[in-house]
Amino acid sequence: MKRKNKILIVAEDLGGYNAVKNVLLSLSRDIYFEVLSLFCGTAAKFASIGDKNFVDCDQKDTQEIYKFLEEFKPNLVFFGTGIGDTLDKKVLEWAKKYKIPTLGIIDYWSEYKLRFSAQKSMFLPDKICVIDDYMFNSMVRDGFGKGSLVITGNPYFEDFKEIYNTNENYILFVSQPFSEIKFLSGHRKFDEVEIFSQIVGIIKELGIMEKIIIGLHPRTIKKEKYNKIINDSKLNISIFEKTSSELIAGARLVLGINSMVLFESAIRGKKVVSYQPGIDKEDDSLMSNRIGISCGVYDKESLKKCIFSMYNNEMDKSIKFREVRKEYIDSNPTQKVIDVINNLIR
Repeated sequence: MKRKNKILIVAEDLGGYNAVKNVLLSLSRDIYFEVLSLFCGTAAKFASIGDKNFVDCDQKDTQEIYKFLEEFKPNLVFFGTGIGDTLDKKVLEWAKKYKIPTLGIIDYWSEYKLRFSAQKSMFLPDKICVIDDYMFNSMVRDGFGKGSLVITGNPYFEDFKEIYNTNENYILFVSQPFSEIKFLSGHRKFDEVEIFSQIVGIIKELGIMEKIIIGLHPRTIKKEKYNKIINDSKLNISIFEKTSSELIAGARLVLGINSMVLFESAIRGKKVVSYQPGIDKEDDSLMSNRIGISCGVYDKESLKKCIFSMYNNEMDKSIKFREVRKEYIDSNPTQKVIDVINNLIR
């Protein structure tokens, strides 16, 4: 019988976990692969909901982690990227030492260099899976070698096949914990509480009485940060413990900053407004804004016009919308990543 290839899968952040999840599930069903997963942070939190077959590294030091690696003896390391001194970088450093092939995947269109750097060192894998031509070209401009980049798409997007049309009975605000995160140099920081305050004010001005639900990011610690706005407003505003992704289906309108949840909402057919005050349109990292399936705005006056228009008009599910779904969802990104893995371990 053919010898099994041992694949080590690593992630620390939720975005990284989402990007590797479908590949993990596919390889786990393949008799020619043996898979070990190392997760920590929000990756471990969400993996524990649906898949308990992993090593939780939150309470393990570097030497304990390396012991798992040495016992498993992987043929390849596949990881979701994180910003800062994350688990994937520790594992990548170990893999490089033993000349084990390494493959990273990027889940979002921003902060490319920060995903591969920590403590003034660069941690570059043999190959990097990127989402599309835009990401490929952006990374080349940032100094990444063309030969290391492979356009595969993001396997997580295969989870977005269902188009949402019904149960529209509230406005969803997709919160991000910008005010709670220590930011690295060059990383854009917004004030999500002030942004929400401005959105609430505009909704009131427009006379919209729809219920507003705040979907908290998994990394949110200060869950009370919106309380003053809620208490001072006559609008019906509440915070749900569900993740924002779980709240998309029932939303008439989805509002937020630049979360991946906004991209998901737009590609599933929801009306989406992305408010990023103070940035130039050219610096907008939310791809749904760039390709025209969500409304990106960068000042308060434009925000009012956009909310009015998106709230009152139907989502345009045109040929362009179908083409976007074909590119990002129906292009079989999971299999494309697996093909890269197979090429690296030959």
